[in-house]
Amino acid sequence: MNEIPAGSTTGEHVSLTVPADATYLTFLRSAVAGMAARTEAGVDVIEDLRIAVDEAVTLLLNSAEASNAVQCDIWLADHGITIEVSATAQGELPGVGDDSYSWMVLDAILNELRVENRGGRVTISMQRAWDRGSAPVTA
Repeated sequence: MNEIPAGSTTGEHVSLTVPADATYLTFLRSAVAGMAARTEAGVDVIEDLRIAVDEAVTLLLNSAEASNAVQCDIWLADHGITIEVSATAQGELPGVGDDSYSWMVLDAILNELRVENRGGRVTISMQRAWDRGSAPVTA
C-alpha cells in the first residue's frame, strides 16, 4: 500500500525502517502507539496495536534475511489505523495462516489481516477500527 487508505481525512502517514533485529521492536511499538494515542483510540486498542506489531514483526524476523531491514508504514484514518510491516524473507513465513499462537493473536485483535509475498518481499497488512465492531478501515 503506497497511498493513504480510502476514507482517511487525516492524511497522516509515518514510515520507519529499522534493522531486522528484535531489539528494534520497541521503536516500532512506540511509533504505532504514539500515532494511535493522537486519535480517539482507547488504551485497550493502543495496547492491542502494540501486541499486533510485536507479533507481526516477530513473524517476519523468523524468516528475514540477516542483513535485511524491516519497514513499518502507519496510516491514520478518522475511524481506524492501517499498519504494514515488510521485509525480504527467505521462503514462507512460519506461523502465517495456521494455528500458531502469533496468527491467532493477530486474527483476534484486528479487523483485517493479510500477507502478501511479492518477489521475496513479504508484507503483513493489518487494519484496526477504533470501534472494533465497525467495518474494515479502508473502503
